[in-house]
Amino acid sequence: MSLRSRGIDAIDIEILRILANDCTTAINKISQAVGVSVPNVRKRIRRLKALGVIKGCKASIDPEVLGALTYLILFQAPEGEDGNTDISAVKSSEIERIFYSSKRGFGAVLARTLDPGGVDEIVRRIEKAGFQVENTIFIDREVGDEPWVPEKPLTKVQAKCSFCQSIIVGRPYTVVLDDGRILVFHNERCAEAYFKLNLDKGRLKG
Repeated sequence: MSLRSRGIDAIDIEILRILANDCTTAINKISQAVGVSVPNVRKRIRRLKALGVIKGCKASIDPEVLGALTYLILFQAPEGEDGNTDISAVKSSEIERIFYSSKRGFGAVLARTLDPGGVDEIVRRIEKAGFQVENTIFIDREVGDEPWVPEKPLTKVQAKCSFCQSIIVGRPYTVVLDDGRILVFHNERCAEAYFKLNLDKGRLKG
C-alpha cells in the first residue's frame, strides 16, 4: 500500500523525520518546523500511531559501549515444511531483530550477547525450535545507524492557502486564531475574503 493510499502526506513525513531523530521533541517545536498548528500535529501523530507507522519511543543504546558481541545468524525452516513455520519460538532476550521470508522459509536474526559463549546458546535455542542454522557471522563493524524514514511524497512541505486551497509560493500570510489554529494565505486579501465568507456562513464568530 502506497503512502498516498494511506493518507500520508509530506507534512506527515516531516513529522516522522523529526520524531525518528528525537522522539522526545516537543509538539510545539514540531508545529513550528512543519508549519501546522499544535492540535493538527497531535491529530497527525495519533493517526500515524493508529496506522502502526509510529510503533513507540525507545532509548537508543550503543551495544559496543557495553562490550556486547554482535552476530548475524542465518537459518532455514524445517525441511519439508513451508515458510509458515511459527518463528516466534526463535525470540529471546539476546535477539534484537528477526528477519524472515515466509516464501522461501529462510531467515536471519541479529543477536547480541555480553558472553562470548552466548552465541552457542542462541544457536541451540534456534535449532531446538526446529530450524536449521546455516551460518553464524560475527559482526565487528556497523556502518550507518540513522533512523529510516521514507522519501517524501513531495519534494518539500508545501502550504496551501486556507481560502482558495492553491499552493502558496513564497512566504505565506499567517493568522493565528484564538483556539490555537494557524491559517495560512497567499496575502492579506485572501485572509479577509476567507473570514468574510465564513462569518457570512456563521462558521466563525465575529
